[in-house]
Amino acid sequence: MGDPNTNWHPSEEEQLCASWARVTVCPITGKCQAVNKLWQKVHADFAENWVGDLEKIRPPGALQSHFRNLKAYLKDWHNCLIVAKRRVQSGTNPMDDFIQAQTEFFQKRKKAFDKGGCWEAIKDHSSFKDPPMSPHEQSPLPSSGASQSETPINLDDEEGVEPLSPHARPMGQKQAKELKRKGKKAQASVEEMAIAIRSIAETNQASVDLIKKRDEDNRNIAMRYLALEEAKEDERIMSKDTSNMTPPSKAWWKKRKSEVKAKTMSESGSSGCYIPEFDAQE
Repeated sequence: MGDPNTNWHPSEEEQLCASWARVTVCPITGKCQAVNKLWQKVHADFAENWVGDLEKIRPPGALQSHFRNLKAYLKDWHNCLIVAKRRVQSGTNPMDDFIQAQTEFFQKRKKAFDKGGCWEAIKDHSSFKDPPMSPHEQSPLPSSGASQSETPINLDDEEGVEPLSPHARPMGQKQAKELKRKGKKAQASVEEMAIAIRSIAETNQASVDLIKKRDEDNRNIAMRYLALEEAKEDERIMSKDTSNMTPPSKAWWKKRKSEVKAKTMSESGSSGCYIPEFDAQE
């Protein structure tokens, strides 16, 4: 069994997300499964689809604990994508949406979103669908016969929320100024992050354009080289002396020269390639 205290590899997290998504789409028990049974199923699916060392698969409890934080991380990214779609003007491309979402995410997490593989694994799950305009429908209530050890879990609200204190003290002037200062500093960091992301995107596009131009230049050079070699061969054929050849050889070379003449005549007006001079005696 794997050590739950070791760092998680990206492939582990991606497999965890994929297994969770498969197990929780069951039309019968998908949104109302007992916690212990849910993670036993996730663990079984993880083990069945894991391509690494089976001895290093983490226990169900470790999967559940890590996914709680991972899901919150992905929820933040989903919310940033929603905000980005609303803020970015119409007519923009997906890169603009991505840059805006990264900016929103950096403002919230103080780091760039780096779990694209996990997002691809769960983005089509009902828990990560964009919210509709109408209010959410409540999940069905669990049966009263469920024991305490098999507490049903609501997949749409897996993370606990701390209640607000009714006696919370109002924010002081000093605290408000400090929050404002931190907000300006965070906004500056977000703007720097957005500039960096856009610069990377522009650099990537410039690299693509440069590669395309290089390939086009190489193709043109290759075509010119082939045309020159072909012209040399045509010249060799046309300058071939057939006076001392046998009648069959003369006939063969005459046919070759006729082919060169026909080809050259048809291409004479299409390019500036070398055109061999014809033997006057032919």
